[in-house]
Amino acid sequence: MLIYLAPAAQQRILPMFHYALRPSGGLLLSKSETVGEFANLFSPADKRCRLYFKKAAVSPGSRFTLPQPAAVSARETTAKTKRVASSQWPETDVLKTAERLLLARFAPAGVIVSGDLNILHFRGRVNRYLEPAAGRASLTLTKMLPAHAAAAVKALIQKAKKRDAPCRANGLEVGGDRTGAAETDIEVVPFRMPLSGERYFIVLFEEPPPEGRPKGARGARFEPVRETVSVRRLKNELASARGYLQTIVEEHEAATEELKSANEEIVSSNEELQSTNEELEIAKEELQAANEELSTLNDELQSRNVELGQLNNDLTNLISSVHIPIVMVSGDLRIRRFTPSAERIMNLIPTDIGRPLEDIKPKVALPNIEEIVHDVIETMAAKELETADQEGRPYLLRVRPYRTADNKIEGAVITFIDNSQIRRGSSLVNEPSAFEAALELVREPLAILDAEMRVQAVSKSMYQAFGLTESQLGRSLFEIENGRWNVPALRSALEHVASQGHPMSRLRARVGERELEFSARRVRGTPPGPALVLLEIDATPGLAA
Repeated sequence: MLIYLAPAAQQRILPMFHYALRPSGGLLLSKSETVGEFANLFSPADKRCRLYFKKAAVSPGSRFTLPQPAAVSARETTAKTKRVASSQWPETDVLKTAERLLLARFAPAGVIVSGDLNILHFRGRVNRYLEPAAGRASLTLTKMLPAHAAAAVKALIQKAKKRDAPCRANGLEVGGDRTGAAETDIEVVPFRMPLSGERYFIVLFEEPPPEGRPKGARGARFEPVRETVSVRRLKNELASARGYLQTIVEEHEAATEELKSANEEIVSSNEELQSTNEELEIAKEELQAANEELSTLNDELQSRNVELGQLNNDLTNLISSVHIPIVMVSGDLRIRRFTPSAERIMNLIPTDIGRPLEDIKPKVALPNIEEIVHDVIETMAAKELETADQEGRPYLLRVRPYRTADNKIEGAVITFIDNSQIRRGSSLVNEPSAFEAALELVREPLAILDAEMRVQAVSKSMYQAFGLTESQLGRSLFEIENGRWNVPALRSALEHVASQGHPMSRLRARVGERELEFSARRVRGTPPGPALVLLEIDATPGLAA
């Protein structure tokens, strides 16, 4: 819930958490929370799980006071104090008190420092050995020691850290300007916290036992004694400097080796990254090619989709416009599509698409229609049969195989053709037409011409009067008999009758050696069809030849 608090509230709560935790206690936060600027109070144990352990540092939380209940009266406070005083202390509290007294009296003075040499705790009287440096306040151990002793103590701490065992240096001059330099034995004891594994150091300051000094005058012997002490101090400082320098050299060599190995790893990683980059470039090119192919395929699919939509619209309009009952079935004899006119004959509704053919109850008699359709699909041969509906209206049933574009049979097409008109026409074919009967009975020569002046039929009397034959039927009147009938006046009059419809009466014209009289009238064909011209020829004897 820290993410829902303001930064000022977080700055107050996190130090309180540090103050409330045990020395080896842990702080578990959510994945979206961190300790922020209080990294000096907590050491990360698992950054992914946001688990931190308490550092042995001075907690700012001790400055905060918890909210107290309302003030109680002095009488209640005194009574509470008496009850606490009258209760017997546990044995553990007595032992801890005794241990603190013994440590304060017999243990050497010292400090507890962290891995970065920050002082965390003072033990005993350390004011003889440590002195705050001028400037900004700092609890760094090397800044509170004299310059000549700071390097030696730092080298001793590095040595203890490297060996992970206590290290000792004797005869170091430690002291401030106020207390004066004094020979001191310094021991560094490293240790780790049980849970967090963080390293700390105890730096102990011990005074060497006093040695016997010669008694007598101080004149001549005093100078050699001071000189001897100075030489010893310089030797100790030189030895400390050499040890510190040796430690630095070893650390430098180790760091150099680590840098070399790290450099080799970086070079190998760089080569791997280059090869990976080349593979990624190849994969990128392949993806681009695949993307282009997909784009082309997408364009083709879109054009195909448009074509399919157009074809579907055309097919829908075609089926709606066709007035012939048509039913399409699939290979498993299920209805796929049908025309609107098939709904009445087959008793179909739009939701019947997909239903088996055997479930449909049509109005026409369809015996064994399933077997017929199955045989057409198997044999790929069309079949026809006659049937009738409930009202007796005849139909011609045609079943043809349904072929795909790749010449596969995937069903059948059932077509119903109304057979009543065909039967009516066939009955009329057997009876002679009115024109044929008139041409047989008329006495005057008579010819029937179409709009192109082709001879369609002639009377029996014209065959006899002019000697025409049936082979001349279908030819133009003006071409038969070597163009004998091609008279300009007659031709112009007949074309006027055919185009304008005005009858022509008693037109005299010479055809060959004979003077003939022509009459013409435009009539309609039977059954109703193109206009015809009925030409009558009067060849009465006595006309001038």
